[in-house]
Order: sequence, then C-alpha cells, then structure tokens
Amino acid sequence: MLVAAVAMSFLACLITLPVPVCADTGTLNPNAGGTYQQWTLVGTTHYDATSDGSDATYVHVTENTLLKETVNLQDPTFPDTATIDNVIVYVRAKADTSKSAKAVILIRTDGTDYESAEIAISKKDFTDYPNVWENNPKTGLPWTKAQVTALEAGIRASSLGAGENMKCSEIWAVVNYTPFNFLINASPSSLTVQQASSVSTTVHVMLTSGMAEPVSLTGRWLGTDPGGVTQMFLPSSGSPNFDSTLTFETTATATVGTFTYRIIGECDGLTQRTDVELEITELILPAVPTLISPENGIAIDSLTPTFDWADAASATSHKLQVATDNNFSNIVCTKTVMDSNVTFSETEKLSYGTHYYWRVWGTNAAGLGDWSSTWSFIAKSSAPKILSFEIESGS
Repeated sequence: MLVAAVAMSFLACLITLPVPVCADTGTLNPNAGGTYQQWTLVGTTHYDATSDGSDATYVHVTENTLLKETVNLQDPTFPDTATIDNVIVYVRAKADTSKSAKAVILIRTDGTDYESAEIAISKKDFTDYPNVWENNPKTGLPWTKAQVTALEAGIRASSLGAGENMKCSEIWAVVNYTPFNFLINASPSSLTVQQASSVSTTVHVMLTSGMAEPVSLTGRWLGTDPGGVTQMFLPSSGSPNFDSTLTFETTATATVGTFTYRIIGECDGLTQRTDVELEITELILPAVPTLISPENGIAIDSLTPTFDWADAASATSHKLQVATDNNFSNIVCTKTVMDSNVTFSETEKLSYGTHYYWRVWGTNAAGLGDWSSTWSFIAKSSAPKILSFEIESGS
C-alpha cells in the first residue's frame, strides 16, 4: 500500500503541468518536556518516554481526566519560503481496561490549549491516533514556520472510569508543506534581428507554489556564441510574479545565423530555465527611396515646400539634397532626417521663380544606399503684387 501511495503521489506530480509541484512532509519528534508533564512516567524522561519508538516506556494516567501530557517538538527544517498545508499531531495510546476510554489530542500554541474531538482508545493494542489542524486555531490562518517551531503537542484522557488506566508511548507531529517554486517563459520565444540593431522579448516569472522570494535572471548561449551580441535583463531580479525585458543588441559584425540563448532563473539553489531562439540576419545597404512630392517637373505655389518620399527599406535615416542644378554642384540645402518627409522652415525658404532639383538617399550602419532618381520643380514664379493700399486720414 505504501509503494502504491508513493507511485500515485509521483504520478500526480507528473500530471501537474507545466512545473511539477509536490507537497513535502517533515516529521517533528519531541525534544523536551512541554508545559504539562502530569501523567506518571515509566522511563527516563517524559519526552524520551514518548519519542523513543518503544511501547515499553510511556506515560500513563489512572481515572483522572484533568491531567495533561505535552512535549515540545523539534524545530522544523523546511525552508522559510514553503507554505504549510497542515499540521497533523499523532499520539500512540492504549487503555488497560475493558470499559470505555476516550482521549483528546491537544496542541498548545501561543500560550493557549486547543483540543481535538474525542477519540475512542483501543483496549487491546497501542494504536496511532492522528488529528489534523489545517490552520492555526489561534488565528484561523495558515500556519507559519515560527508558530510550528513554538508548538507543543500532547494528550488528555477525556473519559476514564474508576480504575481505568490510559497509556501513551509516542507523541509526534507531521507537517505537510509545499516548497517554493516558480516558472519562467519568454514571449515571444523566437526573435529575428538584423546586424547593428536590437530586439526584445518579455520574460515572465510566475510563482507556482510557496511564498514569493527574489529570483535572479541570467543567461548563456547554448552551443555557438554568435559574438557581437550583448544582452540585458531589465529588471534582472524580482519576486514573482514579475516581468523582465530581455534585450539583445547586435553590432554590425555580429555572426549571421540562428542561435539559442538559455534564460536561467535562480533562487536559493532552485533553478528554472527557458530558451529563446535568436536569428541574426545580415545588415544590407538601404534600398533606393521612391520620391512622392513635389512631383517631377511641376511648379509649386510655395517657398517652404514639404518633401515626401517612401521609406527606403533597411534605412535608419534619410538624407535630402536640394540644388539649383541637376549635377548638385550648387547645393541649396542638405538635411538628414529620421522620417520620410521634411518641411522647409521660413529661414530655409526658396527663391521666387527658381528651378530646383532634389533627391534622397537612405543610410544605416552598413553605410549609404544609392541615390533616388532626381526630380525637379519650379518654386513660386513671382512675388505677390500689391493691388491697393490705404493711407490713414491725417498721415
């Protein structure tokens, strides 16, 4: 039956996806006498008689239902980050009589006694009797490690007739707890970035059990290191649940290809991992821009025109040149902009009736792309005429 129970417990862990989380247990045996040592001792000390695993040493009581026997328990050794699911106190007892005998299991926490419901005690053999406390009865809240550390456990005979005797040979507790665990994943988990550029993904760090503790994020390349790539987590640590932005920044000489970066989350010896695939593509010169306006060969009714063109693929910026000749030996204006349009200001306005030529090229970390085609236009042909004016009376 024990093997079957262990197998079922292991199977339950495997079914819990994506991260198996199994509750664990800790046994707390007596290590000292408790507040109440009122039963008669058969053995060396009260706590030794109720923790040595022998039914030959014990404590016992006759007829009296007011006397209590408690022991102090060993300190729990599970991590502070675990959550406590319940505390089960066990007593091993028997009644040396043919009459009815009952007992209550008791715990003492924060100076107050709490008792279980009555339990009928066997009149034949020593038998193990448990009682489960899901929460601390003092607070009604889940147990804390500090409360379990200060816990006493024991027994009181609640029903004994004249001449009836009750024995207790063992007192102990079992603490069921769930250790701290977390899960990490990246979204998206597949990225593409060009040389001399950057790309980011969001790393989700999620609490799956226990109490949240700070998780540190680091990483490493699996297999080939692409070179020319730097990575940064922002933030690089936090308590789940939290998100971190992982940014990859590549140089113009980063190795072209597909690489795997393993993200590692660590907390107090606990490690979780997830992988990100990064494809680095070659940085190419920008494509040739396509001009839109002013249209080629037209006359415009403005001295501060807006120049517009279609983005040059792969360009990170654009350069506009305006000249009064198609060889661009007499350049009027050169402007570098991030967008694909620019409007001249009043301080840059053109001259009336002048023929202008303009062109654009794209630029990025790889260098300068090819010039667009050259278009021309005529600025506003003449200055506005004054058709009338008025002189104020007396001027």
